[in-house]
Amino acid sequence: MYSADDRQVEPIPLLEAAIAAAQSQGVQFDFDGQVESGLTDGDRLTGIRLRRSSGAIDTVDLDALVITAGAGSAAIANGMIADGNPLTIVNILGQALHLRPKSPLHPHTPVITRDDIHVVPRPDGTLWVGATVEFPAEDGSYHLNEPIADPEGLDRLLTTAKSFYPALEHADIITTWQGMRPRPVGRSAPVIEPVAGLANVLLATAHYRNGVLLAPATAQRSINWLQQTQIANSAAN
Repeated sequence: MYSADDRQVEPIPLLEAAIAAAQSQGVQFDFDGQVESGLTDGDRLTGIRLRRSSGAIDTVDLDALVITAGAGSAAIANGMIADGNPLTIVNILGQALHLRPKSPLHPHTPVITRDDIHVVPRPDGTLWVGATVEFPAEDGSYHLNEPIADPEGLDRLLTTAKSFYPALEHADIITTWQGMRPRPVGRSAPVIEPVAGLANVLLATAHYRNGVLLAPATAQRSINWLQQTQIANSAAN
């Protein structure tokens, strides 16, 4: 089915633009920093000890915290609660192909999906084909290691895609891609909820394969929660 109203989002330029927009409003980023511990007062988090990428350790005071760190969100949240059910998030690896077919595509070529494989035409006449779903090894207690890319995964992906999309038969491979997608264990994705026992800490994470698609809705829910938390803080003071 072809829909003329379909649109596509380029995740990397979108993220770069979001970072630039946030920085213009005074947001500070430390991409390699690590949260060491949380400082609590009753049911509220008052600050975090943050190891900066420079190696320095700072105490950062806060009114509220939104944890949106992919698979790393579990370690941050679990380190702040003394009891309750710990959150488990694992990375699921995906691989994809960027291809250029030998013959030009029809201008209204649709996205085709079959057997959970997507062939996505691009405006420049190329195609993305993806993606594999590769789980990490399990040791029986659901303590999982980071998945390692299957060296034959892309071959199987392309073979299957060619079986229902003949135009890929002699396509040139422009590039390959792989990335991790955080998936919660024992529950549905995503995880958008307050951390148990902490009234001013929100989890907004583990979107699995729909992070970009659900980003606007997640942002709006986070904003609503922050506003409610601010109202609660004002009432308490």
